[in-house]
Amino acid sequence: MIDAVTGPELATNQDLDVTDADGKLFGVLTHGDPRRAKGPDLLSKNVTDIMPRTIGAGERATTAGSIMNAPARPITALFMADSDSRPVGIPRIHDLPRARLV
Repeated sequence: MIDAVTGPELATNQDLDVTDADGKLFGVLTHGDPRRAKGPDLLSKNVTDIMPRTIGAGERATTAGSIMNAPARPITALFMADSDSRPVGIPRIHDLPRARLV
């Protein structure tokens, strides 16, 4: 976790995609995830323990909106993966109303 938190991508407010050696997407770590998971054991956690889930490319925009607006863990971006778990997009909460999708 400490490598991800101090990485250059998060230092510039970027989302950090977490993939395996084959490029398959596990999820995304945003600059807010470590803040939401703060606690004495934060740096000993695995990055996959605190990052939000991904959605499939075929999911409805309303599903993405529901995940991003979940009261327990509101987020502003979500990685989208194809059927091979490869990243294909990042819907952001601000994009959904503009596109009149939710």
